[in-house]
Amino acid sequence: MTVRIQNRGLPMLLTLALTALAVSACRDAAEPAIPPTPQPAEALAQPSETAPAAAEEVAGSFFVSADAVDPMTVQLSLNRPNAPLLQNLAMGNFAFSSPKAVEAAGDKYGTADGSPIAVGAGPYKLGSWKAGEALILEANPDYWDKEGGPKSKTIELKVIKDGTTRFLALEKGEIDGMNQVNPEDIVKAEANQDLQVVMEPANNVGYLGFNQAIKPWENLNCRLAVAHAIDKQSIIEALYAGDAIAASQMMPPSLWGYNGSVTDYPYDTVKAAAYLKACQAESTLPAEVTFYVPPIQRFYYPKPKELGELIQANLAAVGINAKIESPDWKTVYIPDVNGGKVDIYLLGWGGDNGDPDNFLCQFFCGGTAQFNSDADGKPLAPDAAIDTLLRAAAAETDQAKRKTLYEDANLKIHDAVLAVPLVHRTPPLVFGADLTGYTASPLQTVLTRVVVPGSDRLVFGHPEDAAKLDPADVTDGESLLATWHIYEGLTRYKAGSTEVEPALATAWTVSDDGLTWTFTLREGVTFHDGEPFNADAVVWNFNRWFDPAHPQHFKDWLFDYWSTMFQGFKS
Repeated sequence: MTVRIQNRGLPMLLTLALTALAVSACRDAAEPAIPPTPQPAEALAQPSETAPAAAEEVAGSFFVSADAVDPMTVQLSLNRPNAPLLQNLAMGNFAFSSPKAVEAAGDKYGTADGSPIAVGAGPYKLGSWKAGEALILEANPDYWDKEGGPKSKTIELKVIKDGTTRFLALEKGEIDGMNQVNPEDIVKAEANQDLQVVMEPANNVGYLGFNQAIKPWENLNCRLAVAHAIDKQSIIEALYAGDAIAASQMMPPSLWGYNGSVTDYPYDTVKAAAYLKACQAESTLPAEVTFYVPPIQRFYYPKPKELGELIQANLAAVGINAKIESPDWKTVYIPDVNGGKVDIYLLGWGGDNGDPDNFLCQFFCGGTAQFNSDADGKPLAPDAAIDTLLRAAAAETDQAKRKTLYEDANLKIHDAVLAVPLVHRTPPLVFGADLTGYTASPLQTVLTRVVVPGSDRLVFGHPEDAAKLDPADVTDGESLLATWHIYEGLTRYKAGSTEVEPALATAWTVSDDGLTWTFTLREGVTFHDGEPFNADAVVWNFNRWFDPAHPQHFKDWLFDYWSTMFQGFKS
């Protein structure tokens, strides 16, 4: 059987009495004509007439400090309002580690060599980690939420790399559930009365990215050629089992701020060839373009090898010779893409917090070098006007104005072809038919409430081992699958939704100007090592994330999510 859970929608954010930044109304998207001379890169960096004027206070992190008011009260100070703050704080990346544990393990914290490895205050403790094979999580008997707390005494996150092998293990009863399901196995599971298929609400995008710092991808006509060359619908029909739609924007249509007036670039080889010819009149297309294709399954790319080959054939048909490379995902692929070393590549994103900022600013506020980099591979914003617009949207606390800002940003991103969005997928999970307690979510795979009849152990199969178990420095879904259970933050998402509810904070208030947030902490909580959870621990964690001079803000760790969601570090 198949269970489809609809997105429950988003809560209205706080509306504060602030002066709003003016923006123009959204216009209909119009595909640019081939200009006699491609628009130079420096022209793209100029603010457009519809973008808010650049403001000095928009640059840099909006975060100022975290301070202990008393042992169970914390005050967060900002230098400008941040509308998604509560949503961001519910993300697993801003859950708290025991300061004592991090200090003891040093920069080995979160790795298999750490001592200790991972110590939070969540519903499960880390039992053991056999790298490449399995993570064992043990129920936390002291977890504060007795009603919603762990239902299985043990969760085993078992690594089974091959999707077909993983599904066979589920059919045999060797595992109780799995993710990253092959399309053909979805059909088999739906016909098997001993299995249940749960479709998570679509909150993702798979895309083809360009690094504009590598010629000829600074040329808009070259990017338009690729946009018209890819036959998205044929790809979906060939590689997905009715669980995906073609993407026209870099965020899913389920989120507010999606621009319904944007018309996708149609598959049109004649147009693609014409744009490529215009590009080549001004830029040199290499005889061979490096094209990174994931070596492993992603929830938005169930068959990455086949996807890469189909796109490779699409590009060849219009005169672009793409050489596929699929290096190791953790050690080469992601560092190369994020470091601005790759011409074109396939990547994707699953939403973290139910806010458009988490998609658009994540991509286009200059926090990653994948779309644009300097000579040293350091990130540059792909478009200064879009960067300014997105930072203004994050600071705007009037919901209607925020919606308009994001609609405008989606249109501008589309017109600039900063990437080619390919697909939005409703990712499936498969469980034994008799399992209960799982709630489909657009944001997180949380197994805390799952009950396996006749067993106190839940075995969940997934394709890759965690990279690290310090939530402050992870971005991959495999690591987050574990850390969502080990750690907890001030807020969390209600089961199955993007709505925020109290977690380690029981209540909060915000000043009229939106700059001071005061959180009351939950009494009686301890970390898994017995250390008390209190205001000092919260302040320590915030200082560690924010301040590169903090002794536990380890050198060479990226703290990517802090950099993106809080827009920079202390300087």
